[in-house]
Amino acid sequence: MADLFSCIDNFFSQQTDVLEWGVASPAPLEQPERLMQWLAEHKHGEMAYMQEHLAMRLNPQQFFPEAESVVLFLHRTPVNIVKSPKMLEAQVAAYACGPDYHHTLKSMMRELEPQLVAFDPELKLKMFVDSAPVMERDLAVRAGLGWVGKNGLLLHSQHGSQFFLGGFFLNRKLEKEAVISHDACGTCRRCIDACPTSAIEETRQVNASRCISYLTIEKKGEIDQEFYEKIGNRIFGCDTCQQVCPWNAKLLVDDPSDGSKFNRSLEDWLVILQPGGGFKRLFKETPLYRAGRRKMLRNVGIALNNCEED
Repeated sequence: MADLFSCIDNFFSQQTDVLEWGVASPAPLEQPERLMQWLAEHKHGEMAYMQEHLAMRLNPQQFFPEAESVVLFLHRTPVNIVKSPKMLEAQVAAYACGPDYHHTLKSMMRELEPQLVAFDPELKLKMFVDSAPVMERDLAVRAGLGWVGKNGLLLHSQHGSQFFLGGFFLNRKLEKEAVISHDACGTCRRCIDACPTSAIEETRQVNASRCISYLTIEKKGEIDQEFYEKIGNRIFGCDTCQQVCPWNAKLLVDDPSDGSKFNRSLEDWLVILQPGGGFKRLFKETPLYRAGRRKMLRNVGIALNNCEED
């Protein structure tokens, strides 16, 4: 399938935000017991969707039975992570400070699909981002795109963890040389020690029910008070484990982009999040809209209380 390979390679090479791409086998996961135990111990919190379509998560070919190959790619995040955000500012995770990446990545793949079909009219493609029942990090490791770090994120020797991961299944056999990355975390445990809520476990898994990203984005209703102080001024997500990771060190920036609509004071956020305050108009096409106005308002309330106590 030389033409097919060339088409994919040429397309990705023209995308300035695509950092690297690879190909993996759609074979079942090597360690299915890790996911099953994580679920059995209820470390997925209220994310019931993690239990749904479990067979698909454990065996990619259940997701797309005709799959013969999986193409995966790393896509640059909209902004780089800040070294040390100021306490008086409201922290929004760097990945969320831009358009909704689900739309961005899928739009790019939809642009590629007709080009591939032009080479092979019988070709079938099924795309995914992190919202599909696919263990994309495991597949990315197979494709030589990095290793799973102690914080549970995919790490790359050049790009750290500052990227999105997307891909698509093909009903065609495709091969691309993959150099499997060795575990380069070594004895480092900075992410484990720095996690404000001790959510990162020694097993390279995250107890989502304790993770600030989960609490501020996925958690419904009230957040347990034991986490209030630890949340600090984070109103959407958390970058701490990535800020301290040595593989991200050269990619960190000193200050967030001036003038960004995401870079606001807590008081500004409080106004925007009131009914009719403009939240939907300003942030509908961003990841923040996933949490919704009420959750965001809850988060801002916690952050404001933390700042007042300081």
